[in-house]
Amino acid sequence: MIYICYHSLTGNTKMVAEAIAEVVDGKLYQIGKDDYDIESADLIFLGSLDLMGNMSEKAIEFSKSIPDCPTALFLTGGSVNPKYLEIVRNNIKKNFEGKRDIFDDIFICQGKMQERVLEKYEKKLAEGDQGAQARIDNYNEALSHPNEDDLMNAKEWAKNILKTK
Repeated sequence: MIYICYHSLTGNTKMVAEAIAEVVDGKLYQIGKDDYDIESADLIFLGSLDLMGNMSEKAIEFSKSIPDCPTALFLTGGSVNPKYLEIVRNNIKKNFEGKRDIFDDIFICQGKMQERVLEKYEKKLAEGDQGAQARIDNYNEALSHPNEDDLMNAKEWAKNILKTK
């Protein structure tokens, strides 16, 4: 049995999980909201929001309670900066080192951020932070994500995971 499990605060990760569920014959489970019994899992898709360069604590804690089976990870976050995404991928992999079999290919797409993030960036801009305007521009770009292309890419990624399972 395949499970698509996710933790979402703003709905971004939920959108990606639902897109994956459209192409994967499995059960959708929202961490902390739905009852679950996943002891029969053969494969788990585990999704989270990017929280300071890592998965959310809820997703990390949940991962400790699931059966030891192949796990494919997906994430939504505000930044698409390649250097930052590499840090995120490395941090996520450290959560699972020696604990479970995860696929190397971690799906990450941009997603809208909470409004308090913009407020923080605007405060930094007012204080003269040289990089604040670029972060505000990125925030505004992220408002339209995940978009149809992101969801299509998530579906293709999930299909490829199934082929390599």
